Amino acid sequence: MIQYYLPDTLVLQWKSNYRLRLGCWCVLCIVCYLLYQFLADVTEQVQDRCQEKNTQIIRLQRVANEDVWFVRSEEISRTKKDLETRLLVAESRGLAQASTQTWITSLLQQQDVKHRRVKVTPPVPLSNLPGVWQVSARVEGDFRRQSLFKILLDLESVKHLLSVERLEVQGRKKQRFVMDVKVFCTIIEQ
Repeated sequence: MIQYYLPDTLVLQWKSNYRLRLGCWCVLCIVCYLLYQFLADVTEQVQDRCQEKNTQIIRLQRVANEDVWFVRSEEISRTKKDLETRLLVAESRGLAQASTQTWITSLLQQQDVKHRRVKVTPPVPLSNLPGVWQVSARVEGDFRRQSLFKILLDLESVKHLLSVERLEVQGRKKQRFVMDVKVFCTIIEQ
């Protein structure tokens, strides 16, 4: 009897109470509206993801269809070969250091630099370029404008790959120059 009583009571309440009907319809409308909003958000997210994937595919197709990559590859390999030929080649780390010091000292002697001092540090491997070593040299001497210009011109005309990191003229009456030079080399140790 209790089974039939509960549904009969609900049906009776439904038929007699218009506020219950109105409230239930309002709840149903709110639930349907929230469901609609949720589905609209999900649809928008899916469309955005599809649009992103389409643009990625279009970009990849453009990159894949370019024939410039072969030209770039050839240019890179040519440039790499040119740079490798410009590297100083030494049999060992000690020879790289010694040849750098000898070369810079002879350059200073050619320009008749007085009170010259060349300090060369042992080669250090470059972490981002395997097989390439860096020899640092600090060059000091009496400053004469013409000889320093000639030294810089000689450094520029050298076929080896190098860079002048610092050039400083010190003193007022008796001026001296200090120059830090980095020479890049490959070492063939056996």
